[in-house]
Amino acid sequence: MIRRPGPRTCGGLFILTWAHGYTRFVDLALPAAAERTPHRTRNSNGGARPGSTGRGSQFRRPEEGSTSLRSSGHKDFLYLAHTEAESRLSSNRRQAIRFLVPEAAITVEALAKSFPPARGGWRTFFQPFEKPTAVALAGVSFEVKEGEALAILGANGAGKSTLLRILATLLVPTRGHARVAGHDTVQQSREVRRRLGYHAGTDHGFYARLTARENLLFFCQLNLLSSSAAAQRISQLAEQFQLGQALDRQVRSLSTGTVQRLSLARALLHRPSVLLLDEPTRSLDAIAAAEFRRFLKSEILRHGQTSLLFASHTLPEVELLADRVAVIHAGRLLACDTTSTLKLSTGASSLEEVFLRLTGHHAATSSRERVS
Repeated sequence: MIRRPGPRTCGGLFILTWAHGYTRFVDLALPAAAERTPHRTRNSNGGARPGSTGRGSQFRRPEEGSTSLRSSGHKDFLYLAHTEAESRLSSNRRQAIRFLVPEAAITVEALAKSFPPARGGWRTFFQPFEKPTAVALAGVSFEVKEGEALAILGANGAGKSTLLRILATLLVPTRGHARVAGHDTVQQSREVRRRLGYHAGTDHGFYARLTARENLLFFCQLNLLSSSAAAQRISQLAEQFQLGQALDRQVRSLSTGTVQRLSLARALLHRPSVLLLDEPTRSLDAIAAAEFRRFLKSEILRHGQTSLLFASHTLPEVELLADRVAVIHAGRLLACDTTSTLKLSTGASSLEEVFLRLTGHHAATSSRERVS
């Protein structure tokens, strides 16, 4: 008859197993640790070992298989534990300092994006005659602080929309890194989308056969809003953007300006902490554009809880909304500062003149004016 082991037997086996594991730890782990850490050896009188000269000779690394290593294993173990505790304390201090210093809402580091030419088919036989790789961004770096509004100025094809699409996780950069609300746009794209509101300049991504209300409800569900919260938020934004009569109409039957207002309302559905707007007042009439600027200035940016990065060709809009202005030309960042500082550094009297001087078009414009 086989007897089951009692609790005393199980406890004894556990103690023996633990003791064996600790012994193996001393035998295996400590020699490797001792190779990395200095070991002080002293004689029986507490002084340095005879034959050693100088202060630095009091430290030596014990050889493998040394008998003194096993005898001093407990002291070495305590020393390693103390060293590990100090390293953990220093890492906690670094984390506390990082917590006290707020991270920027948007961080762009050496961001680059290039589009290779199309391959395949008959193009394979004419590769030497193809167009070279199109460089949209070339090493762009800047930051947007929390609660700050930064405007991007640039000509058509300068890389403004490409930059916003990378920050919106719609494109993957060729080189460099971008972080939105402390999250990487490539490695943590889902976390970025939860905190981001994006308005595209042209392709808004609505479902044409659905009504405007159904589209907004769909995007509310994507942002994990409840049914009651979604209905309340849609009614608020519909009143703000004057979409009351257009909510129950199909998107394909709406005008371009109405679709633009609908896209702006969608970007604000979940009250994002970071807003990306690509030419927000494009296709809007003068009244709607002025009302939207007033709404951004008084309702969104006033509390300092939302960071705004927007691209615009309307210079009065930039001067009204932006705390700083970034000038991009041919994929490169030429300047990024306040409007007054840019005027002072370039010797210009207006923001338009600042842009022309930085991009090199000021001389050409002046020469044409002299000829005329």
